[in-house]
Amino acid sequence: MSRTLIAARYLLAAHGLGPELENELDAIISACFSHHADPGDMLCLESAPAQDLYFLLEGRVQVRMRDYLGVEQDLAVLHAPTMFGHMGLIDGSVRSASCLALDRARVNIMNREHYQRIVDDPGPEGDMFRRLLLAAMSRQLSQGNTALQRLLAQDKQDDHTRALGRITGTLEGWEQQR
Repeated sequence: MSRTLIAARYLLAAHGLGPELENELDAIISACFSHHADPGDMLCLESAPAQDLYFLLEGRVQVRMRDYLGVEQDLAVLHAPTMFGHMGLIDGSVRSASCLALDRARVNIMNREHYQRIVDDPGPEGDMFRRLLLAAMSRQLSQGNTALQRLLAQDKQDDHTRALGRITGTLEGWEQQR
């Protein structure tokens, strides 16, 4: 079984999508540029324009971000198979974090033009990919909200509690209209 098919199956299951879509996702991942990264290789850099979406097929990737004091903080370690880098392509923002290979990693890279073709495709591949992106964003929002709720439950200072509550509400879609 190919690495791309394994990744397709895993990504679909992780995002609550059915296995009937695996051939479409396998075709999309397989059509991406395949890249091997050595330990320490930078895959994307915080604040750089978002030009690519990444499918991590082998290895691990460290996600790092500078805090408000400019100190680089390790946020997460991504394990294959996974997808990352999609938010900047979706909303046009710059990279929110840097990602570097921790081990020898295999990454299939979808450039902006390929991404746009797939997103605009009215057929089954486009439909499946849009569903995957929506599921991934929904999962990110839900996990972020859960993390904020945990902080809210631990934080006993009123100013912080109200601020965290407002952030949680925004993530849930309760942003105040001006």
